[in-house]
Amino acid sequence: MRVVLLRNDDGDHSLDAAMRQAAEDFTAMPSPADEVAYFQLSGGTTGTPKLIPRTHNDYYYSVRRSNEICGFNEETRFLCAIPAAHNYAMSSPGALGVFLAKGTVVLATDPSATLCFPLIEKHQINATALVPPAVSLWLQAIQEWGGNAPLASLRLLQVGGARLSATLAARIPAEIGCQLQQVFGMAEGLVNYTRLDDSPERIINTQGRPMCPDDEVWVADADGIHCRRARLVV
Repeated sequence: MRVVLLRNDDGDHSLDAAMRQAAEDFTAMPSPADEVAYFQLSGGTTGTPKLIPRTHNDYYYSVRRSNEICGFNEETRFLCAIPAAHNYAMSSPGALGVFLAKGTVVLATDPSATLCFPLIEKHQINATALVPPAVSLWLQAIQEWGGNAPLASLRLLQVGGARLSATLAARIPAEIGCQLQQVFGMAEGLVNYTRLDDSPERIINTQGRPMCPDDEVWVADADGIHCRRARLVV
């Protein structure tokens, strides 16, 4: 790390000033795959903002493997209605997955049904990702508006970012009219999905399993000791 640029005029370096300055004698160089590609933002579990380094190869694997699990391809028309810079919206499979698959991304400024339902109908969206509170709003809108006709093209609704109650999960196939896929991930790298061919019981009641066969999830006690398997398995 040589220089940190902030988007303000205070301090020694200004991002705005740097963007206005023309590049001189710039030569693009290959980036080693195991070097840091960028820093992802996170503050979820501890409440403390963190910068998480992600390398080119690990992030590319995450996007590529997510596409395989979620079935994204050139026919995918994805509505991004949650913050686009969030790891969930960016790589699970998110916008990067759609771009890799040569599909189409449509951006929405918010996840409200008032905005998203017309976008889904207009652009024939077939996949999108939401957080549980937005799912509640969509279900409420369907009840109030008397149907889900604008969502006829939708095939896959991913839900992540927080635990989705089984009650809400069970309503999605019947009322929204599409496949539910639950997602549990973290910007550090671990991502879990329910699979498209999982049983309804597993899709409704779990947030899936790791996408990578090499991932190992286990529980440690206060001393960092691996707890033995018991009745409750995480």
